[in-house]
Amino acid sequence: MKSYLGFMFTLLCLLCFTLSISGCFHNGNGGQLPPEIVTGIGEIADERAAAELAVIKLRMNWKPDGTVYKKGEKLYNDAMVAVNGWIYKFKFEVRAGTTSPLEEHVKSLEKAAKKSKIFINYVNRLPETPTAEEGEIVAKGVLEEFGGFLIDGAFRIWKGLREADREKREEVIKALDELKWPYFADIQLA
Repeated sequence: MKSYLGFMFTLLCLLCFTLSISGCFHNGNGGQLPPEIVTGIGEIADERAAAELAVIKLRMNWKPDGTVYKKGEKLYNDAMVAVNGWIYKFKFEVRAGTTSPLEEHVKSLEKAAKKSKIFINYVNRLPETPTAEEGEIVAKGVLEEFGGFLIDGAFRIWKGLREADREKREEVIKALDELKWPYFADIQLA
C-alpha cells in the first residue's frame, strides 16, 4: 500500500510538472505563445513524464542487480541521450531562427522518439510483480502501445515558430531546457 501511495504521489507531481510546462508561457509584453507551441511543449512534457513513471515502476518492482532492471536502465539511458541530444539541436535551430526543421533535425527527432518508445514500452510490458525467474519473463499479451508524443510535439512547435519573434523563441528555448530528461539515478520515488 505504501509503494502504491508513493507511486500516486509521484504521478501527481509529474502531472503538475506537465501542466506547469505547457500552460504558462507568455512573453514579457503579456502576449501568449502561439497555441501550437504550447501544445507541442505539453506533448513533449507528457513524453518525459511517461518515461519518468516507467523508471519509477521499474524501481518499485524490480531488483537493481537483476537483468530486467539493468536492461531497463540501459534503455532509459539510451533514450535520455537521444532525447537530450535532439533537444540541444532543436534549441540551436530555434535560436538560429530557422523556420522549418532541417533534415538532420528530423533524423535526430525520429531516433529520439524511437528510443523513448522502446524504453517506455519495455517497462509497460513487464508484469506488475515479478512472478518468474528474471530470465523467464514473458511480456504481457495484449497491451496498448505507448505511441509517443515527441514527434507531434516537435512539429507543432515548428508550426508555431514560423511567425514567432526573437522573444518568443527565447521562451521556447527555456521551455526546452526544462524538458531534458534527468539522469536515471536522479529520478526519485516519492
